[in-house]
Amino acid sequence: MAAACAPGGPQAAAALAALPESPRLPPAAPLDRHRGPGDGEDPAGLVDPDGPDADDADDADDADDADDADSDLDPLLQQEIEDFYDDFPCDADYYIFDKIGEGTFSSVYKAVDTKHYLYHNPWCLDHIPVERRQRMLAARDMISALRLARTSNCSIVALKRIYSTSSPTRIFNEIKIMHMLSGHPNIAPLVTAIRKDDQIVAVMRYFAHEEFRSYFRDLDGIEIATYLRALLRALEHVHKHHLIHRDVKPSNFLYNRAARTGVLVDFGLAQVDPLDLAPEVLFKVVAQTKALDIWSVGVIMLCLASGKFPFFQSNDDQDALLEIAHIFGRDEMRRVAATFRRTFETTVPSVANRIPLRQLIANFDEGRQDVLCDSGYDLLERMLTLDPATRITATEALKHPFIARLPKDTSLSQPRACDAYSSPSANASASM
Repeated sequence: MAAACAPGGPQAAAALAALPESPRLPPAAPLDRHRGPGDGEDPAGLVDPDGPDADDADDADDADDADDADSDLDPLLQQEIEDFYDDFPCDADYYIFDKIGEGTFSSVYKAVDTKHYLYHNPWCLDHIPVERRQRMLAARDMISALRLARTSNCSIVALKRIYSTSSPTRIFNEIKIMHMLSGHPNIAPLVTAIRKDDQIVAVMRYFAHEEFRSYFRDLDGIEIATYLRALLRALEHVHKHHLIHRDVKPSNFLYNRAARTGVLVDFGLAQVDPLDLAPEVLFKVVAQTKALDIWSVGVIMLCLASGKFPFFQSNDDQDALLEIAHIFGRDEMRRVAATFRRTFETTVPSVANRIPLRQLIANFDEGRQDVLCDSGYDLLERMLTLDPATRITATEALKHPFIARLPKDTSLSQPRACDAYSSPSANASASM
């Protein structure tokens, strides 16, 4: 790639050209990609293992699937997909059938990885025989894609098209970090990355999830703890690699309520949102730590407990500081500012004394203050500690009674009683 094609100069362009090789792992016996039905032998296993009757059953569903294919792709999306393939001629490898989202630096599409069976995919959990998946993929049409998407998690991927307006160095860093963190169940794994000139597509496992706004008011205390455990496990893994995510928010944690787990996404390209920035960020402290990610988790927990999202709605850093000051009070803001060698002064009369978090939640919605038990409020207090030096860590939070009482897995086992395991400071914080 010529350096002139990429913003950021020759060094950034060189970094982008040095993208890591695909982490895909080949099978013991590679399959012949160029052979299929009608070519004599069937080395790729494309013949229907269930016999002709299975084909008849499949054909009976084709009409409905064809209708779905027509209705699921509106003309604008169809044109966008065609434009994608014009820039990235990868339709033989990835069959796009939906758009997941769009941001400042990227667009994300849902696609079938037509050659996923050539590689080791450790997250593959379905029970469709591999031969059947291969036969469906060989058709390479919308009907097969939609049918497979409904029944298999093995072949579905998310294609993140990263716009060339983003810095090549930032693109390289995100892909490198995703590659480094792959393997953890709560981190979205990078399957591979594709580069064409100054265009980049990151291929990731698709993780079925629900929009935060669709459930954030419905979670009880146990589900809040379960949500937090998955998120904190992801951050513990990130922090053990001496990394800071810096943009922990609901849209970057894809949670599946039925599976009781989620994955953390977006490492380095998302535009930082000022709605939930930690105090040390708002005070412009240069030496920031992993503790700022924990503050963001605390804000998410506050949203889940209060039923209010977004909780903070400031337009700039100054307004954000005032919002925090209204909760923690003038004196605490002055003290933490002093630890940063900063000052905090305000003439806003409503910034006075600290508001206990239980009372704060009750102020928004009377009755919701009981969603969290005492140990839940204790954990919330520890995550929303103004001083990052004394803020709880991800590892410590996972050992906190509010989280530790959950079963070790994501089963439906009954968790232990909440308040029976509350920490000594819980009652004090609840009665402030």
